[in-house]
Amino acid sequence: MLTNNDSVWTVGNNAYGQCGRPVIPDEDYTRQAVYHRLKALDGISVKQVECGQDTSFFLSEEGAVYSCGWGADGQTGRGHYNNEPAVGAVIGDIVGEKIVKVSCRADCALALNEEGQVYSWGFGPIGKGPNVTYSKLPTPIPSTLFGQNEITPDAKVTSVTCGINQFAVINSQGSLFTWGKNPGGCLGQRHKKDQYFPLHVCIGGQVMKVSCGVDHMAAMVKEIV
Repeated sequence: MLTNNDSVWTVGNNAYGQCGRPVIPDEDYTRQAVYHRLKALDGISVKQVECGQDTSFFLSEEGAVYSCGWGADGQTGRGHYNNEPAVGAVIGDIVGEKIVKVSCRADCALALNEEGQVYSWGFGPIGKGPNVTYSKLPTPIPSTLFGQNEITPDAKVTSVTCGINQFAVINSQGSLFTWGKNPGGCLGQRHKKDQYFPLHVCIGGQVMKVSCGVDHMAAMVKEIV
């Protein structure tokens, strides 16, 4: 929770440190609600909070990303595979970049910088092929996979969205790109095979917004007249 005076609070299950406080063995989360202020973020102007399954992220106005919680699959982006009950900065290739959006739902996280570069880390189909399924640090996904090329050099990513095991990106031309697990054909790519690289989805219009469910997606599309 982000308050109007820029303080950040957490509440709920803290079994892996996702509330940004020390883990208490056998703590009964059903009998009491411990509201905890994240003092590590005092003095930092936080503009976005993002909760994954057991990992929490905090994005500052300056574009730095902080995390805590479950890290056995590298989700915290802190350079190791340990759980982190203490809030700390996400490192890797996003250091020095101004991040404008971070997204996470389960084991993989995405970040977007102000220039439209997408970064991914964690576990699963992280957009870098079938042989790259783990990353303990954020690394970039090539912009060419999101429609930036000699014909459309100005195309850049404007939105990133994580599902449980599927991911969606929209670029400045309103094109949608998806990848990940594909139960029931939820990636919208007219097949049911898993997709390990971002691939353009054919939609008859300009995609304005996309949302990922557990095994489906929905997009808001502006018709091109």
